Amino acid sequence: MAWEIWVLVLNAIGFNLVWNTRLSWAQTDGFTPGAVPLAVRSPYLNCWLDTTDATRLVWPSTWNNLPLGWAGYARVDGIAYQWMGAGGNPAIISSQKITPTRTIIEAKVGPVLLNVTYLSPLEPADLVLQSLPFSYFAVDVNSLDGAPHSVQLYSDITGDLVSANKSTIVQWNTTALEGVIYHQMQRLDNDNSNEEEIDEIAEGGTVYFAMQAGLGLSWSVQGDVDSRAQFQTSGDLGNITDSSWRAIQDRTPTMALAVDLGNILSSSSSVVWALGVVHNPSIDYTAETGPQERFPLFMSRYATMDETISAFASDYPAASNRAVSLEAKVLGDASAISPQYVDLVSLSTRQVFGALDITISQDRNGHWNTSDIKVFMKDIGFSQRVNSLDTIYAALPAFLYFNSTLPGLLLDPLIQYQGFWLEKNDYAASDLGSCHRTINHREILIFFLLDSASMLLIAHAHASFSGDGSLIFKYHGLLKRFAEYLATHALLPPAFESFGVSLKPNATNVAIKGIIALRAMAGISGALGRSSDSQRYEAMASSYAAQWHDLAVTQDRVMSTYDDPESWSMTYNLFSDRLLQIKVVDDTVFQKQDAFYQTLSSTGMWAPPYGLPVDSNAPSVAQSHWTMFAAAAAVNQTTRDTLINMVHVRATYGLMYTPNPVAYDPNSGAVDVQGGMASPAQGAIFAPLVLRQIPHTSFVDRSY
Repeated sequence: MAWEIWVLVLNAIGFNLVWNTRLSWAQTDGFTPGAVPLAVRSPYLNCWLDTTDATRLVWPSTWNNLPLGWAGYARVDGIAYQWMGAGGNPAIISSQKITPTRTIIEAKVGPVLLNVTYLSPLEPADLVLQSLPFSYFAVDVNSLDGAPHSVQLYSDITGDLVSANKSTIVQWNTTALEGVIYHQMQRLDNDNSNEEEIDEIAEGGTVYFAMQAGLGLSWSVQGDVDSRAQFQTSGDLGNITDSSWRAIQDRTPTMALAVDLGNILSSSSSVVWALGVVHNPSIDYTAETGPQERFPLFMSRYATMDETISAFASDYPAASNRAVSLEAKVLGDASAISPQYVDLVSLSTRQVFGALDITISQDRNGHWNTSDIKVFMKDIGFSQRVNSLDTIYAALPAFLYFNSTLPGLLLDPLIQYQGFWLEKNDYAASDLGSCHRTINHREILIFFLLDSASMLLIAHAHASFSGDGSLIFKYHGLLKRFAEYLATHALLPPAFESFGVSLKPNATNVAIKGIIALRAMAGISGALGRSSDSQRYEAMASSYAAQWHDLAVTQDRVMSTYDDPESWSMTYNLFSDRLLQIKVVDDTVFQKQDAFYQTLSSTGMWAPPYGLPVDSNAPSVAQSHWTMFAAAAAVNQTTRDTLINMVHVRATYGLMYTPNPVAYDPNSGAVDVQGGMASPAQGAIFAPLVLRQIPHTSFVDRSY
């Protein structure tokens, strides 16, 4: 049965049954994921909405399903409706649309239509703006019956983003600036030294809730029941501050902001709130000189939080225009592939950049060291570790597409730490350690060959696409050490287990990654003028590739391991050969794999509803990020689109709340605890697009 027929049968049997229970969330193009991003701006401002049940409104939640007290109400002609959160008189959600930076929801509240836009800005051209851990949400109002109506709008946020421990005592404050009102809430004992994370919420952060000042604005900080009841009764909050600091669970201290629009046919401009979670310092990192506090990069531009919040709150019109302009390019590029691909790009972009902390250090005099910008990425949804090489490698296409300097800023802290503190290792470490405000470097994982290959491939891609050779100039010695490890082990890799996939010795997909990485090291060496090293690694890669071909490739496919002719593998690591344009793998291998994927997709045993497994030895594991690598590596457009469509089917999964995971059961679609929900590894979605960019053939050392 052809793949297209299989999809039609699947829809007829069951998928449409799921779809039909959720019509009120359906957008016009039919793309309805089970969870949509609302405020996805940092590892600790990562809020989603469960859309699996169209019959009720639910509370927004963190990516790992921790409910948040984040509410929205509209009062129309004296009747209050709830458009965000649960428990009140619910609005009727009529549609949703997802773009790379926005989720746009239409909600009917009596005779009025609300257009609610959640904007998580993507600012790849300005890393200072990208480092701001703030998100917008805006409401536009239009009468449905052509008559004016009295309208008041309200939103609030509780202390759930301060701590997941509901017995934590919090304090709050309200600040009135020229043009801006903002609330802030943090732990009472907040000294920024608490390293603990509870349910993926880091202790020690400050939550900000802001709005531009204007006519009709009122605010309060009091219990959630009192605040919401007061708005529903009068439409005005009375500018009340409850001074009784207490536990999050004790009458739920709630920061609220409301606006009375008066009698209107439509709002003259958007009513905009700003929500942020700031950790200052961002993270403690062990640098060459010892422990080092790292600060949010935006602090190098804005002297105070007053200035920061004023700038962000007032920038919504410009930020919205920048978002629309950026999306025009992204969606234009994506639409050249397929409508399904447009959906995937729209759903996945925010979660890639929402895993980042972009930081800067201070010198001994307290001045910002603008030459020392480092980026830290939380491995959200998988290990929760810092700068996981496997996840950076997966997300690499998105970073190269949007800003090719980012892979270098992500590699730098990892390779720097290894160079000075793990100097005896001949192989790359997997990550920087577990993720709290202070990185626990003692808990670094090791996957030897895979990580060493990832390090070389990312370093080469960064230099090639950015033209900046400073990282490979600086760390050439360490990169060469990793290459020597690959020289010994790449052709015959040992067994390994990583995130639910166990592979036997001599795994072909692991081996080819190491071989391609050796060829990448030849390119690095050549760019640095080390011709003898370049020639040696190139010859070695060519020899190993020929041997790999003889050992791994059958008449119709690549085996999973050299010694198992009945096995097969999704050889997603072939993508790096195409990305770096080094052509160490014979073209016939790509052609065979394309044909074999098509055969698998039409075979009942290997064509479950939610995509192909990554390997015949792991039949219960499908992984969308590696499927997208395989799709990009395909030389046949039909194969590419078949693989993309498989990922798309899982993206519309509506049986349970799973924010866009990368790993799941291909038969049921279910996700385990390491399923990569909201993972930045979905940056792999951009693999087909980044192949259209042309890498540089020479690099410049920009460190001087």
